Amino acid sequence: MKERIRTNIIIDILLLVNLAAVGGIGFLMKYVLVPGSERWEKYGGNAELYLRGWDRHQWGELHLILSYIMLGLLALHLVFHWYQITCMLKKLIPGSGTRTIFLVLLIALTAAFLLFAFVLPVETDGVRTGGGRHRIEMGRQSAAGSVSVTAAEKSAVPAVPVPEQEHARHEDRTMDIYGSTTLKEVAGTCRVPADSIKKFLGIPLEISDNERLGRLRRMYDFHMSDIERYIEAYHTRDGGGHQ
Repeated sequence: MKERIRTNIIIDILLLVNLAAVGGIGFLMKYVLVPGSERWEKYGGNAELYLRGWDRHQWGELHLILSYIMLGLLALHLVFHWYQITCMLKKLIPGSGTRTIFLVLLIALTAAFLLFAFVLPVETDGVRTGGGRHRIEMGRQSAAGSVSVTAAEKSAVPAVPVPEQEHARHEDRTMDIYGSTTLKEVAGTCRVPADSIKKFLGIPLEISDNERLGRLRRMYDFHMSDIERYIEAYHTRDGGGHQ
C-alpha cells in the first residue's frame, strides 16, 4: 500500500511539473516569441526571435512532445486512482443507468476535443507570405531588391541536375524558410547548390549542409531575406537559371 501511495505521489508531481512546462511554453509562444504579424508592434520590426537558440517553431515541437507526455501521465493517474474515481462516481450519481449515460457522454466529449484536429476539414483563404517565415518563389523578382548572380559564380559551383520534367514546375516551386530550416533543405527544394548559398552569405564551405539557418544567421550575421533574394536572382538570371 505504501509503495502504491508513493507511486501515486510521483505521478502527480510529474503531471504537475509537465503541466507547468506546457503552460509556460504556451505563454512563451503567445506573448514573447510572437508571430510575424505581431513583431512589428512588439519589437518594431519583423526580427527573427529566439530563446536559448530556439525559435517559436522549435519550442512548439517541444510543446507537442510535452503534451504527449502529459497525456501518458494523465492515463497513469486515472489507472492508479480508478478505484477512488469509481467510488466517487457511485456516490455522486447513484443510478447505474444515469451513470452509464454520463460516462458515455464524458468519453465522447473527451475524444471529440482530443481528435477534432484530425476530423474537421481545414479551411483556407489563400497563402499569405511574410510574418514569421520567408517564402521563396522561384521565377519572381523580389520587391525588396535584387542580387546579382554572375555566370562565373554559377559555373564556380557544380549545378544540381534537374530532370526535364522538373523544368515545367521550376517557376512554381515554393518553400517557407524558418530558423529551423537547414541549408540542405533549401538547396534541395529550390534547386540551388548549397555551396553557392554559403559563398554568397559568407559561410565557410566546410560548414555542414545540415546546419539550421537560425544558428547560421546568428553566427554569420545575415537575414533570411538575403537567401530569398539570392535564390530568386539565381533562377531569374538569363531567363530562368538552368537552361
